[in-house]
Amino acid sequence: MNGTTFRVSLMRGLELSVVPNGEIYVGPAGTPRIDYLWLASPPLRYAPHRYLGPAYDITADVAARIDRELFFVLNRADYDEVFANYERGAPAEEYFALLHRLKLGTLSITITDYAATRDNSWDWVSFTGEACAPK
Repeated sequence: MNGTTFRVSLMRGLELSVVPNGEIYVGPAGTPRIDYLWLASPPLRYAPHRYLGPAYDITADVAARIDRELFFVLNRADYDEVFANYERGAPAEEYFALLHRLKLGTLSITITDYAATRDNSWDWVSFTGEACAPK
């Protein structure tokens, strides 16, 4: 993409950011490296759905067709609790039980158009999306 970060305000003081490599973040406005999305949108390691554009050796055309139904925690306390479980290597069933117990926001993104370059990156991309959070 063109090397700039895309940002848009969401509810509850949160912000959606897409950084130049295409990685998608949701976190407190003005703090793009605190990401409430990655811990709540498994898989945590191989995660092409958390990128707008090719990642993990997936072509631009395949990346454009990925369903991006993502989840995010809503506040720093929940982030800290989930991160602590991740850091200590909590068993998967415990980790997912915690996510299930927390109120999570949802983010849906659909690629509407893009232009791929010869090196399999995206020159530009357009997309629509919707974010929701429980009361």
